[in-house]
Amino acid sequence: MISNKPPTMTPASSISSINHTIGDQEQIIQFILRMFKWRQLDFKGALTQMAQIIISPDTVYKNARNRKYIKDRYSRDDPAFVILLAIFMLIIGLIYSITFHKLSLFNYVSLMSYLFLFDFLFIGIFISTICWLICNKFLIDAESGGNNNQENVEWLYSFDVHTNSFIPVFILLYVVQYTMLPILTMDNIIGTSLSALLFMFAFSYYNYLTFKGYLNLTFIKNSEIFLYPIAVILVFTVVCIFTGFNCTKAVLSVYIDPKNN
Repeated sequence: MISNKPPTMTPASSISSINHTIGDQEQIIQFILRMFKWRQLDFKGALTQMAQIIISPDTVYKNARNRKYIKDRYSRDDPAFVILLAIFMLIIGLIYSITFHKLSLFNYVSLMSYLFLFDFLFIGIFISTICWLICNKFLIDAESGGNNNQENVEWLYSFDVHTNSFIPVFILLYVVQYTMLPILTMDNIIGTSLSALLFMFAFSYYNYLTFKGYLNLTFIKNSEIFLYPIAVILVFTVVCIFTGFNCTKAVLSVYIDPKNN
């Protein structure tokens, strides 16, 4: 029996979604493979961008817009930025290991699994994926022509935003915190307050740079939602100060556990 039912058509939006997913996968694979082509990596440019993300984040995201016109992608295709950050984290991890007498290979690998694999990579992949989903599901602005032009947030761009935003976290909570350990670990209101304020500033700056990253995309609306977590951070800071909870001591007890030297 011949059916008169018309053939089911795949919606254009579904086709677009599939195409973008495939494009994201290809970008990620190319990004990973290029890590092994050291002669093609621009470490000088990556170091410059690290400085710019602190001094002038708009310059970094302007480069992302230019990249879209030149290479038809907002995300970096050069993993030098990530590799350089990983090297810096390896160095700071070694410094912490020496300071707290955790010099065995096991202790160093354990520390680096916390610092790089968990703090930066695992949490970064999680946050990047959440932001990527939120943007593509809820924040695409149809009035800007985003849907007509099939614009979409690349997953690798979301990871770029995380990587950029992680720079002040690294500087404040890995480097500055280390230099201030004698003060931050004091058993009084000064140590507790300074520690809470340091964490507050680091994570608030992370959210601010995340907001700047998505504000850079003209087809994204309501990017200010990425600033909302700052309110929670402020409340948490007040709670820490009034309850005497020292963030620095808490982190050290998990990552280093200096009591077991």
